[in-house]
Amino acid sequence: MTVDEASARELPVFEIFDQDFKTDPFPWYRTLREAAPAHRVRMTLGANVWLVTGYELAKAVLADERFSKETVHAEDSWRELALVPEDPDALVNRMLLMTDPPDHERLRRLVSRAFTSRSMVEMRPRIMEVADELVANFAGRGSADLIREFAFPLPARIICDLLGVPDDHRARFEEYLRLLCLAEPEDMERMPAVFADLTAELAELVERKRAEPDGHLLSALVGIRDGSDRLSDRELVSMAFQLMYGAQDTTVNLIGNGLLALLEHPAAMAQLRADSELVPQAVEEILRFDPPVETATPRYALEPMEIGGMRVRKGEVVLVSLASALRDPAQFENPEVFDVHREVRGQLAFGHGIHYCLGAVMARVKGEVALRALLGGVDDLRLDEETPLVRNFGFIMRGLRSLPVRFTPRQG
Repeated sequence: MTVDEASARELPVFEIFDQDFKTDPFPWYRTLREAAPAHRVRMTLGANVWLVTGYELAKAVLADERFSKETVHAEDSWRELALVPEDPDALVNRMLLMTDPPDHERLRRLVSRAFTSRSMVEMRPRIMEVADELVANFAGRGSADLIREFAFPLPARIICDLLGVPDDHRARFEEYLRLLCLAEPEDMERMPAVFADLTAELAELVERKRAEPDGHLLSALVGIRDGSDRLSDRELVSMAFQLMYGAQDTTVNLIGNGLLALLEHPAAMAQLRADSELVPQAVEEILRFDPPVETATPRYALEPMEIGGMRVRKGEVVLVSLASALRDPAQFENPEVFDVHREVRGQLAFGHGIHYCLGAVMARVKGEVALRALLGGVDDLRLDEETPLVRNFGFIMRGLRSLPVRFTPRQG
């Protein structure tokens, strides 16, 4: 089905990403997807955007060079929302995720020299150690909040290890991560100060690594060279911020969403307990069924174009719903069914194209280790039905604010 520009702009306002929508968006996505692969919608923050819901179109848009990730190319109405700073040198605007070629190609080439798949896999023993320690902290108690006590502290400790954050700074860095990933409404007024403090802390950490190099990732990034090219101080701070925030939020949501899926599908949980070799496959299915990133970061049309039968004007915002695309029956058989035996083909949970997530390998490792540690560390795991589940607000990430559970305490 195609919809021309005029009829698309005359559609009734369909408001998305409020709390009701976030609780269970999949029926809405199914309705939209069945009508057309892209729609004109209104977000709760007041912006009109294009929302891509079909798999094939999502994959095409994610790799389409006619779109920019740099906010300077967005229409005025979007920039006026001030979701990111106007300053092109601001911390968030210098992140690899938010740059276009040729800057993106240069940054990714430099960063990839230190951030290798092998180096990420080599972190597995440390991830296992931290995961087992966290489970042991509550295994004898009979109840826990698996977000606050497990899914959040696991990646927080690992990213501090990875960057080489000194022991006496770790509590502050973990508090920054809590505010970035699990902020309460009353925390929002503090966020500008949080960004300023975190920027200063990261800049200080970069200088420390330059003066006293060690074997951690941030030191490697400081020392990376490609001929005469190197990362500037601003780029190093931005990269450290992206590694912290991206690795933290994505992993918390992957673990939390995955555990919730297993709690709601006890037969699948039993299958993983019986055969741990299924865990990597289960992680792929979790990423498909309830992905940690619901909507890819915004893209801005660099020129007028047609996508999915819709005419997009220059500067208009296009959002790709990964959550919808990964339940498209044109790509996945019985997509509403959670099946840990499924061989997921065409995974988009970590994006596609030049902005494919650098940390995908490590996120998968942390997800696998977390599932094994928890399923092997507690028995009779079940939801605490007395406490309602609440999703995080926002339109990009999809995760839980808490995940209260009960289980049979381990003896000894």
